[in-house]
Amino acid sequence: MFRYFVLGFISALVWGYHVFDQQTWQVAAIAVSLFLAGWGSLRHIFRHYPARSTSLPAGHGQQFMQIIIQVFSGALVAFLCLFFEQLMMPNLPDRAYYHPVEITGQIVGLPQVGHSLHHQPKVSFYLQIDALKSIDSPSVTPPAWQIFKPRIKLSWYRYQAVPKAGDTWRFHVKLKRNHASLNPGGFDYETYLFERHIAATGYVLNRSKPSATKLASASWPSLRANLAAHLGPIFSGREFEGIYRALIYGDKSHLTPQQWTLLQKTGTIHLMAISGLHIGILSTIGFFLFAFIWRMGVRYTNWHGLHRIPRAQFAAIGAILFATGYAGMAGFSIPTERAWLMVVIAWGLVFIRRRFQPVNTLALAALVILLIDPRSVLSQGFWLSFIAVGLIFWVISIPRFREWPAWKQLLVIQFWITLGMMPVLAGLYQQVSMVSFLTNLLIVPTVSLLALPWLMLTVLMSWLPIDVTAIQWMMSVNESLWRLIWWLLQSFSTLPGHARVFWLTGSVTWWQVGGIYLMLAWILTRHWRVAIKAAISAMLLLAFLILPKESLLPEKSFRMTVLDVGQGQAIVLETRHHTVVYDTGPRWGTHLDGAKLAVLPYLRHQQTEKIDLLMVSHSDIDHAGGTASLLDAMPVRQAVSGQAVKVNRFLKQPRFTQCVSGQLWQFDGVRFEVLSPENRPVASDNDASCVLRVTSGQESVIITGDASKKVENRLLNSKQTLHASILVAGHHGSDSANGARWLQQVRPEMVVFSAGFHNRYGFPKSDVVARVNKVEANWLNTACSGAIQFKIRPNEWKIENQERRRRRTWYYSSCEDKRSLTKEKQ
Repeated sequence: MFRYFVLGFISALVWGYHVFDQQTWQVAAIAVSLFLAGWGSLRHIFRHYPARSTSLPAGHGQQFMQIIIQVFSGALVAFLCLFFEQLMMPNLPDRAYYHPVEITGQIVGLPQVGHSLHHQPKVSFYLQIDALKSIDSPSVTPPAWQIFKPRIKLSWYRYQAVPKAGDTWRFHVKLKRNHASLNPGGFDYETYLFERHIAATGYVLNRSKPSATKLASASWPSLRANLAAHLGPIFSGREFEGIYRALIYGDKSHLTPQQWTLLQKTGTIHLMAISGLHIGILSTIGFFLFAFIWRMGVRYTNWHGLHRIPRAQFAAIGAILFATGYAGMAGFSIPTERAWLMVVIAWGLVFIRRRFQPVNTLALAALVILLIDPRSVLSQGFWLSFIAVGLIFWVISIPRFREWPAWKQLLVIQFWITLGMMPVLAGLYQQVSMVSFLTNLLIVPTVSLLALPWLMLTVLMSWLPIDVTAIQWMMSVNESLWRLIWWLLQSFSTLPGHARVFWLTGSVTWWQVGGIYLMLAWILTRHWRVAIKAAISAMLLLAFLILPKESLLPEKSFRMTVLDVGQGQAIVLETRHHTVVYDTGPRWGTHLDGAKLAVLPYLRHQQTEKIDLLMVSHSDIDHAGGTASLLDAMPVRQAVSGQAVKVNRFLKQPRFTQCVSGQLWQFDGVRFEVLSPENRPVASDNDASCVLRVTSGQESVIITGDASKKVENRLLNSKQTLHASILVAGHHGSDSANGARWLQQVRPEMVVFSAGFHNRYGFPKSDVVARVNKVEANWLNTACSGAIQFKIRPNEWKIENQERRRRRTWYYSSCEDKRSLTKEKQ
């Protein structure tokens, strides 16, 4: 019955985090009322209608009632946990945001050193706040956090010193709310921050003196910081330095973009996370090592009665110690804590000599993890870990599994993990890696049995007083092992076409994922022959992979998606068989840009395999920042830009031709026409922007990039028809564009601002919003709505989606900007 309690608990947590707009005391009251009402009703039903008067066998009615009560009880506890979390959540006061403040706190975790977009030195770290006050006011804000203190993420550009874990510092900072971009198919960074208990993000103000002051050193030495300092000279300069740091103490900041890309292509990115796999490996090593110690010496000694401890229990202690030590090396980050708890609970059952029941063990591990941190239910890693472990438990329960040779066991486990993980991976990423089975079959054992143990042995030996030459030799062996692993990964990554990654023919929903797992569970519980099971499973998988694609757009119709890329612009226009991308968003550093954040995830979500036309309005970094990433990841048939020479110089390759007025494309009956620039020099980069008009029958869209009022006036003086149903506001809502005459001539029914949340420019400007209101047009801002999708037909247009509204939940930050009450054109 315990498993049903956990089922109700998890279900209520998922519902509570994703359904409610806000958590209040009414939620707990409603939960208690529902529980009491449901329990009372069931007791009444089964008291007056006993099992013998129904079609159920004797005793089944009482058992069914107990199941329902367990589910209701689990849900009740979950609602109470949500209520307690909301009550005790350490929130920052409103005056702490968007204004210079002074904070005092303790450094948490290992700071990561890197560089900004403009190659400035930067260090990022987490800080647990003890006190906060306004720089402009001498009064200190009394901390409202007595039990839990807020944790923030800070970036320090041109830093004076690298903070160490455990040190106490005082900083002058500017903080912002956790408000992130939301796009179809994109990563939900806002949920990521919430799940990791990050209350705000910000940066250190270098213009104030002093901007940072160290107040105290760590009272206890940080194992992770000392380990990083000790291993730095050993790992530094090595070809696979980033991999060593990631595997030993969870620092992924040294992995290169090329290494990330290769790991993602081959489905082996999970190897770089200190997860249940790595902790399980180390705990297994600890188990066998302590079992060997017990066999060789402990059982012959009478010291404190150690000989009375059975071998399995003594070895379980070693497994728990190794797992704890490895998790401590990783700094006990939240994902590492979850993996550590799972392993400790499993070995703890061995230590207390309880019968191992896979389902109840998983249920207990999930309950303990979620009671300690209910937000873990929002983590993809939580679900991936439990599904993978559940599949392993199911495989090892197959009759006569233990009689098979080791190579066959490994093959069967890897096959079922790959097959069983496909539905959930498709639900998360809308893709399935077709080489992940072979890749993981070769790479996981190599890393588990050779690379990771040898690397750990190298680290342990480095603390001993031995010759440096021996450590250098051991590191050379590590390098050879990882060169072999890397050669295998590169070989798999070069397989042609869809042998690498299979893009699903339909957008997979969680209802479909759940249905696949239910069907597989139903089949696999039958005692049929293995061949029949495999055949039916293959049929289910085939049916799953060829899910029907969403109906294509009609001829002469198109969909426009204004993606949410912060203070920048990226737009995707889709016709029945063609795709046009206008701008690629900003670039924030060497690892992240608008294409990686929004454009590519959206195109993959839409199963788009090529771009027919890429139009980059001009060379500004907030419009062209993701161009290189997009060209590397997706084939592009034609590329044009208002500043083709500058963009080509930036890309270091001649991919773009000049965008000029009069250019015309016809895709599936939809007309794409360039209105500006003319084929002559312009005074500013902004005025070189490609102005695009997309027309379907009587409906049209105009996108102006960053073109100023000067360009608008020139277009007004021309004899072109400028009326548009939807206008993407120029220059993100700047007063330098969007003139009154322009708006009156275009007469848009909807204006879209592509602007960042609380951006430093104050876009969209209040004067521009007033002009839009004056022409009686509705308006939307991607900062408030997330990605905005329109469907335009020859005689009508409508809003298909506002991503932030679609995903709305209670922990999202609210948008303080005015929102239009949109209406669909009838």
